[in-house]
Amino acid sequence: MAYRVSRKIAVPATGAGRDPKYPFPELEIGESFEVTTTTEKNAARKRFYNRNQRIVTRMTNNGFRIWRIT
Repeated sequence: MAYRVSRKIAVPATGAGRDPKYPFPELEIGESFEVTTTTEKNAARKRFYNRNQRIVTRMTNNGFRIWRIT
């Protein structure tokens, strides 16, 4: 099977053309966002860790709030 080569096709800005799930690029130190499940909280923690950013999470009435601290 031969593969066809394409040229001049721009790479999508965020991976596979999806919008980022969490607001990492615009999140400044001291800002926060909220997630609703423990699974989302753990996924966000892992993503922050991979970006060398530290966070603090606290339980809220609606789930968890995540603050960027570094």
